[in-house]
Amino acid sequence: MSITCLTCPSLMSRDESSEFFGITAPGPMCGRYGWVFGSGDNAAEAALSKFATTCSSFGNPRPDKEIPSTNFASLFKPRPDLLVVTGEKVDACTKCVNFDVVNHSCAATGRMIFTERLESEAASCLWTKNDHGGVIKHHEAGVVLDHLVGTTVQVANPVRSSAPTPPKPIRKKVNVNKWPCDYDTDAPVQEELKDMIRAYRKVDTRKGPIFLPIFQTDYFGDRAALIPDPNASGTTDPSLYIDHAGLLEKFAVVTYKLDQNLLLTGEPGTGKSEGAAYLAWMMNMPFQRLPYTESSEPDEFLGSPQYGDTGEVDPVTGSPILGTYFKPGILPTAWGQAGVLLSDEINLPREAIQQAYRSGNDSSRVLVVYGNTYRRHDYCFHMAAMNPSHDFRNIGATPMAPADSSRYVFMHMPNPKPEMIRKVLTTTVERLDREVPDPFLVTTIINIGEDLRAMSRDGKLPDFWTLRQEVKVARMAPFFGLAGAYSAAYLDYVDQNTRDLCETAIRSHMPSGPDWAT
Repeated sequence: MSITCLTCPSLMSRDESSEFFGITAPGPMCGRYGWVFGSGDNAAEAALSKFATTCSSFGNPRPDKEIPSTNFASLFKPRPDLLVVTGEKVDACTKCVNFDVVNHSCAATGRMIFTERLESEAASCLWTKNDHGGVIKHHEAGVVLDHLVGTTVQVANPVRSSAPTPPKPIRKKVNVNKWPCDYDTDAPVQEELKDMIRAYRKVDTRKGPIFLPIFQTDYFGDRAALIPDPNASGTTDPSLYIDHAGLLEKFAVVTYKLDQNLLLTGEPGTGKSEGAAYLAWMMNMPFQRLPYTESSEPDEFLGSPQYGDTGEVDPVTGSPILGTYFKPGILPTAWGQAGVLLSDEINLPREAIQQAYRSGNDSSRVLVVYGNTYRRHDYCFHMAAMNPSHDFRNIGATPMAPADSSRYVFMHMPNPKPEMIRKVLTTTVERLDREVPDPFLVTTIINIGEDLRAMSRDGKLPDFWTLRQEVKVARMAPFFGLAGAYSAAYLDYVDQNTRDLCETAIRSHMPSGPDWAT
């Protein structure tokens, strides 16, 4: 059975739309997003199918009252009376004649403008004179609804579903970070954004506060399953993440406020990937990690030509049209979806993948893949991470070309300070093993870690010694003793000379008395 808006309880007839939105509706509309599907009482059947297959809220009833969303009608059909080329830059979107105050959106591009992005969007706006003195034409800007042609169906007061919204699962509380769905907002949420944003989180910066959005879970539809879940087994609990490097503030300024590309650098195990998942959890957004290696295939990550159903229908026979079409890969698909997207080990993939990133990491935010273009979703927050190539221990890591490094803003993720390590080890063991670790054990692991890190910096240790290794030791020490825990965590992997050096450092801190000190 094909998916179509005809079966969605949010579909409204022309009369219902006019009453609900308080406008003279041109035709049937979506009561949740304000999409216009046709004229009169008829809706284009192709449009109903197109939007249903891409809608994150398909099957959900419309709100009880008008709550214009980020995808209000102007998103697909900009108001022609506001389509005016300014010819000059302005320092904020509110000063531009194309700013639609009612819907808080840009009539030229048809996009909702975040309050915190009014200045950065204006700075990177292309709706002005270009370098050659010309202007960008109306049909070259924004996403405009395709002409509603072809087979039409009549929409007249569809039956509403009375099924109640299923309750959200009850999840445990923790004391480290307040859960996003329980967070009391630090700033009022605009009425027109309430179906998307439930609260704002204040992040203090030198220039003043920035308010990060906390999204409504049902805004993402099925993709809500990608929101990091502290209760999921076998995963790191983002609610326990300790922001030892100030990542939240850097993200709020660089990625959210300035819409720049943040790249995290640092030794393996310092919390780069976990930090990105933590940010997604803090905003209640889906998190997707693209793990690159030297052997990552461009076809998998970028896409490739395919032969089959093109998605078009023969107007005479009504049969699907077969032919060659381009199937987007993991990257362009994720690029067009709301969430936190982490490109991990970004200095490892092949040149074809790097070229695609170069196109998408400039101010246009348009990813070019084999001639196909994909604009980054307004709420796709892209980050990258890498192990430094200048360290010989990061096998396979290569220096970035200037064309790539110039498109990123960098942040070094250091190893945490001793007191931060203590907090991480204690909370992690308590959560995973349901017991509080011996404070003396934690102190001993911290002191040994300082020596092992010094050996790593001096080249006496062929690998990095990071917090990830110390978590393993803290969990195993009560079972195998301290010496046995270090052997299982690392020493059984290295050569005998390296093992002897490490064991000397470990014995120098080995206490007597505790059961684990053997």
